[in-house]
Amino acid sequence: MPGEASSIKVYCRLRPSNNYAEDEIEVLADENVLRIRMEDDEQNTYINNKRTAYKFKFANIFEPTSKQDYVYESTARQCVDDVIKGFNATIFAYGQTGSGKTYTMTGGSGDYSERGIIPRCLAEVFERLKKKTDSISDVWVTYLQVYNGVGYDLLGVSPDDLGRHASVESLPRFKVLEDGEHNKHIRGLSAHNVTTLKDALYKLFDGDTNRSVAATAMNEASSRSHCIFTVTVRQRQPGSDTTIRSKLNLVDLAGSERVSRTHAEGEILNEAKYINGSLFSLERVITALHAVQQGDKTVHVPYRSSLITTLLQDSLGGNSRTVMLATVSGEPSDMLETISTCRFAHRVMMIKNSAVVNEETSLKKLVDREKAENRRLRRQIAVEMGLQADDGEEALAQPEAKPVDMNANSDLAKELELLRQNEARIAQLDQEIAILADMLTEAQAKGGLGDTGEQADRTPMPARVVSARIMSEGDVSAPATARELGPTRDSAREVASRGDSAYQSERGGSPIAQGLSRRDVLVQTAASITAVDVAALPPAILSDPKALYNLFTEHYPLWTSFKARREGHRGKIKAIKGLAQQVPVMRAELEAFRAQLEERKDSVAEKAFIGAKMEYSDIIKRMTAMKEEIEAEQAWFAGAEQKAKSEFRRWVEIIKELMGG
Repeated sequence: MPGEASSIKVYCRLRPSNNYAEDEIEVLADENVLRIRMEDDEQNTYINNKRTAYKFKFANIFEPTSKQDYVYESTARQCVDDVIKGFNATIFAYGQTGSGKTYTMTGGSGDYSERGIIPRCLAEVFERLKKKTDSISDVWVTYLQVYNGVGYDLLGVSPDDLGRHASVESLPRFKVLEDGEHNKHIRGLSAHNVTTLKDALYKLFDGDTNRSVAATAMNEASSRSHCIFTVTVRQRQPGSDTTIRSKLNLVDLAGSERVSRTHAEGEILNEAKYINGSLFSLERVITALHAVQQGDKTVHVPYRSSLITTLLQDSLGGNSRTVMLATVSGEPSDMLETISTCRFAHRVMMIKNSAVVNEETSLKKLVDREKAENRRLRRQIAVEMGLQADDGEEALAQPEAKPVDMNANSDLAKELELLRQNEARIAQLDQEIAILADMLTEAQAKGGLGDTGEQADRTPMPARVVSARIMSEGDVSAPATARELGPTRDSAREVASRGDSAYQSERGGSPIAQGLSRRDVLVQTAASITAVDVAALPPAILSDPKALYNLFTEHYPLWTSFKARREGHRGKIKAIKGLAQQVPVMRAELEAFRAQLEERKDSVAEKAFIGAKMEYSDIIKRMTAMKEEIEAEQAWFAGAEQKAKSEFRRWVEIIKELMGG
């Protein structure tokens, strides 16, 4: 049964900038209206009727000073609530390249407070499920990207092989199939069961390291693919046959580009063609959906015109509660793109979805229940017929059984009719199970189930880098984020870390020189890794790997922080050992106060017991918090070492390419 229709909620976020066009763009906070005024071209001597003033209303507008936690609370928390209740939900970011989409969705490489919507949603999901003690639940995640019109599984390789996949083409591919009832199935996309927040964040980090990123003239860390991180939650009441299965789709779309401004060429130009083409298909779908919902039955909605629109079919006009974040730039040179993004956002705002609670009934349990009901009815019929038999089926099969007078016993007639209906239902279900079994056998013989189904990740999870601040908020000396420690394919993102703010540096970035050459990009990328001027190195350095490595570590920033962090780490280990020595003493004192309380039963003994209990609990909490910090520090050390090795290999490759070119 279709659910109540609700419009897609659309929010707007302005990227911080040093060149903010205060005279051209204005936020009317009380009305949630964005007002844009374009300057007239006074040089023209002819009449110009071009529109110069625009007003766009949103559910909320986040100004450049808005923090990540405020953006999450205003946009995504309700989506998590909907998923816990059993509804599908989608959050997607749309905007021009460099406007802050990936920063908003994933987060920055700074403090714990810079976490994006995805890690915050994951934390909220596990926290909410932990409080639901009346149900059994499990969580599955998938991570895919659409690059040049082809779907790739970002989690389709084992964690140990992540560094070997230097190109997108080496990642496993997936396909979207459709059955006879027009249900979509994704073949070749792996689904991974995650039991803790840490496991989920590891998967997010693993997928991010495989994502396609490149430098352009407008964004030094431009995402070159559309990505969808999906969290599937299954909940079931103990003893119930019904399972509630809901999905949270977290979508980071690649940014629209004007090739005349990005100066793209070669492979980057080819990527831009696919990105703009798929975003045009998305706009066609939005326009067609609005026409259909206005009553025009002749319009076809072209979901199949691109892979990304096929994947987002449920999120746009289907079974999902959807939120859109339009990220825009406030710089004068970006006004046309900003207006285009706001226009698209207003078209999305007119789309209505009808979401329902997603309940599934176990076919096997339904058959077992019907068979049990059938046996109960047979025994009841046997009793009505005066037959004393333990098994109703055997009793009915006896030849001496008396015929049943239907007219004389109308209740028995109803029971027999219900029995016949149950037998027909059981036969139908048995046949459906047999068909399903044949289909599964055939799929396994061809090399796998192929659906997004429940493909458990049974690969042992090694110790890998993950942000301690994402998992537990610590002091200022806590480790850097997982993205900061990612493989070198993310090094282009770190080039931007020299900007005015973490927001700009991570995702927005300031525009670099026009017409940037390949050599300039390599030199800047190498400079983001170490302070060594690689262009000035002599060719002979390549013949001495040891000298090259010493030069690298001497100027590698992450390496210099090792000693300070190691000392702090040792101090925490020493402190937790000291607390551990106090635990037996505190426990003995607590037992002594308990004995006094049982003996005396007065207020003095009660206060002494409560005070000792609180002190004991405080020590346990401190030890638990320190243990989490130590584990996170150890993960940071392992990740820093892994990153240093990967960065060194990338750095050497850059030197070789520069000297060879």
